[in-house]
Amino acid sequence: MKRNTFWIVLLIGLPLTFFAGWKCQNIASQFDEIGKPTLSVIKVSQDNNAKSLFFVSKRWGLTGDHQVVALTNDRPQDDTWRPNESKDYVWQGDVLIYYQKAGYHLRVWSNNLPDTTQKKIGDIEFVQLRGDLFNQLRKKSDEAVKVVD
Repeated sequence: MKRNTFWIVLLIGLPLTFFAGWKCQNIASQFDEIGKPTLSVIKVSQDNNAKSLFFVSKRWGLTGDHQVVALTNDRPQDDTWRPNESKDYVWQGDVLIYYQKAGYHLRVWSNNLPDTTQKKIGDIEFVQLRGDLFNQLRKKSDEAVKVVD
């Protein structure tokens, strides 16, 4: 009797143990995806020199609360992308950005203006959002970059 019980427990317990381990491994691997950075790329325009402009937004962190946004001429290749602070317009942290294209001219509205000293990427005008307008737009927005038609 004891011997039969041993074999029954072994035949049922061993596959259950492997199944439980496999399920735990799948769940644990999903936790790795949570902190992975997500990259969003929006091709904005192309100037007369055939250089494209891109808004690149990179979010990371457990809740996606860390963010960097850049307006750049270089399209990112993968998640390891970092903005080039010497030639790109860069916004750090929680930022709201709207843009409007008019031919080769680009107008960008933002609650924080990037450092524009010694940088020139195409024909771009920056306008800072303040007060009530910023609050109204922020309530309607859940992404970093929006298009204004």
